[in-house]
Amino acid sequence: MSTTFRVLVSGFLAVLFSSCLDVETSTVVHRDGSVTRTIFFTGDSASVYSGHYPLPLDSSWQVSIARKDEKTLVYRAERTFAHVRDLNRGAAGTRGKTLTSVSDLDESFRWFFTIYRYTETWKCYRVVDAVPLSAYLSDADLDFAYRHEVRKDSTTAQDSTRMEAIKERYEEWEKRNIFEAYYREFIRGVQSLHSPRLAVSDVERQRHRLYDSLAADLVANKTNLERTSKRFGAVLGSSAARDAFRANAAGFDSLKALLDFEESGHGSNFTASVTMPGLIVTTNAEGVEGNTAHWKDAFALNELRDVTLDVESRVINWWAVIGTGIAIAAILAYLLVAAYRRKPRTI
Repeated sequence: MSTTFRVLVSGFLAVLFSSCLDVETSTVVHRDGSVTRTIFFTGDSASVYSGHYPLPLDSSWQVSIARKDEKTLVYRAERTFAHVRDLNRGAAGTRGKTLTSVSDLDESFRWFFTIYRYTETWKCYRVVDAVPLSAYLSDADLDFAYRHEVRKDSTTAQDSTRMEAIKERYEEWEKRNIFEAYYREFIRGVQSLHSPRLAVSDVERQRHRLYDSLAADLVANKTNLERTSKRFGAVLGSSAARDAFRANAAGFDSLKALLDFEESGHGSNFTASVTMPGLIVTTNAEGVEGNTAHWKDAFALNELRDVTLDVESRVINWWAVIGTGIAIAAILAYLLVAAYRRKPRTI
């Protein structure tokens, strides 16, 4: 099994930063529609003070750093947004640098109750997409992988056979995706080189042989440009291959940065919680405490697709209950008085 797929099914989110940080987001939805988000980054001092965080932050956040234990610090950032659209502006990340979340809050008045429905979608952070994942794995396949490998819901022999097939297709996609990303940049380098020693047509004739020889190594050493340039040259039998890498140095550096972004946080934890007004009535959370819903395993596939946190709560409108009770009592009192007045009196 490839390293990336092992992370895919491990139940941990691959979050995105240069050092190892655990990330927790806490979102509190208020009855007036405002939202308070608190972010906790937990790690060693080098990670916390690095300034490289997987979520977008600016000077408008209230920040503090506290010691959790002898070796661990907690970086805490908090901000209250007047409306969920303001939260979305503040949570809009930068492709290849930070995660992005998009939230929505719907408030529905139903006389005795007000229903609040909040969703928080964490966008898929995969940025190298030279080959569409959908050509190899369907949404149903990803759902099954999540249930089988993360939640451990399925255990039959037939399920295990299906999971093996999913893993094989994933590994094939991974190899083709990384190869095509490198091949595209390599062709651009050859075009920029304008060398009689290596023409685009020469490379294209060797495309299948390049894939067969390089795909597995590219996955294992995807950010090692020096090794990769040597491997291209060895397969093509031309020293001009390394010159092509240099000719498109900017393109390869950009690709490496994107691959580093995907790889750097593998094995770190990402958790989230949402606190709602009133009683939680429905949610896709893995746990609920009071009016707070918690997620962890939901992020296991965030490298491959969007992850949506969904929670709905109900608030009793006591003013409506009391007001309705008073109105009903008044009507009943009126009817009783009216009936009493209509009752014939005996002398």
